[in-house]
Amino acid sequence: MGDRFYTQQLERTGWMPIANGEWVHKQRRRKMAWTDESKAQAVEMYQEQEPTPETSMEVVKDIADEHAKHQQREAQVADQQVVDEYQ
Repeated sequence: MGDRFYTQQLERTGWMPIANGEWVHKQRRRKMAWTDESKAQAVEMYQEQEPTPETSMEVVKDIADEHAKHQQREAQVADQQVVDEYQ
C-alpha cells in the first residue's frame, strides 16, 4: 500500500505499522469533547469547590485537568479495543 494510506491511517487512528508486523501508537493531543453531561458535571464540580475570585482559576484548571484525564482514559480503552479486534 502507498504512503497515502498509511498517512491517513496515522492521522485518523494514531496507529502506524513498523517493521516485522509491529504497530506503534503515536501520542497525540485529542480534542476535548464537551457533552451536555460533562458540562453539567464540570459546573457541579466548580460549584462544589465554592471558588473565590482568588481561587477561581485554580479550580477551573483542576476541573479541566480531571476532565482531560478522564477523556484520555476513555481514548486508551477505545484504542485497546481496536487493537484487540485486529489481533
